[in-house]
Amino acid sequence: MTIDSADEGRSVPRPRPHVTIEELARRKGVHPVGSLDDMARDVFASDDDLDEFLAFVHTDRQAGSRNRCDPSSWIPTPPPEPSRTGSPDR
Repeated sequence: MTIDSADEGRSVPRPRPHVTIEELARRKGVHPVGSLDDMARDVFASDDDLDEFLAFVHTDRQAGSRNRCDPSSWIPTPPPEPSRTGSPDR
């Protein structure tokens, strides 16, 4: 078998040994969640903050659903360039 010049200089990834999920978890020191209470966190300072966030998400999703299929709506529009005529804009 000959080596093609296009193959020269390419590095071939070394195969990694098969490691189970359980072994990876043991190496990282992670454990399964025993209860949802273990994951509970006070993210919002008050119920009003939570309500405000939920209202924002709802409004944003409603507005976004109208634009989801139009990728141009995802790109911010740059501000207009200032006039180069030297006269102030009015």
